[in-house]
Amino acid sequence: EEIKNSIWRAQIKTIYPLLEEYREDFVKRYRPAIQKELPITSSFGEQYAEVEEVELGTLAFMADSGRLFLSDKESKALHTHKDARNKLSHLNILSFEEIQLLFQ
Repeated sequence: EEIKNSIWRAQIKTIYPLLEEYREDFVKRYRPAIQKELPITSSFGEQYAEVEEVELGTLAFMADSGRLFLSDKESKALHTHKDARNKLSHLNILSFEEIQLLFQ
């Protein structure tokens, strides 16, 4: 358990910021489409009034519901980053394969 916790801490320090950079870049690329949907209420009741506030989970939901039109490659990348963020946020570690998918 101690080793798992150490790996998780290392991943939080190194990978989590990269996930946030991906989110910020994604939001910049799709800003006009996201802006049209504001305000957005997440499935947890959080309301986003600013484009920069929208989280990966909400972006993935928007893509899945046809509010954002993404290529298959971009959709897969978005879901991969969302899933990685969720795992780390819930104290789970990413496998080597999951980490590799983030950098494809």
